[in-house]
Amino acid sequence: MKIILEREDVNPNLVDRGYSRTPLSWAAECGYKGIVKVLLEREDVEPNPVDGYGRTPLSWAAWRGHQGIVKMLLERNEVRTAAPYNKHQSPLSLAVDGGHVGVVRILLGWSNVNSGVVGGGGQASRRPQGVRARARGCGYPIE
Repeated sequence: MKIILEREDVNPNLVDRGYSRTPLSWAAECGYKGIVKVLLEREDVEPNPVDGYGRTPLSWAAWRGHQGIVKMLLERNEVRTAAPYNKHQSPLSLAVDGGHVGVVRILLGWSNVNSGVVGGGGQASRRPQGVRARARGCGYPIE
């Protein structure tokens, strides 16, 4: 992966056709710390891409409980933690719903964290369609 990303003609922000997600988004959800690290070392990698589900890499990492990746993402000053997207929950509320206490503690240490749902009408979190297929691809058990 590092060799590919060292090429100047490779766009690290290219989104896939099916889910409108970037390599950083997939790596953050699946817990691939090494790939996240390599991607974040590039200044041209957008750390806040919003995918077809209204989520960012930080949202996915928080939802899956990947503490190390959450920390790496937060080290990029431009990573947004407060703004929920597309009526979905914020990274903090996703971590709370998932029972990921370590991630909750990390996020609460940041002053611009928001736990609310925009336009959610008080509804509980919703799992985006296609989550089962993505979970299977990351090696997670399917509920």
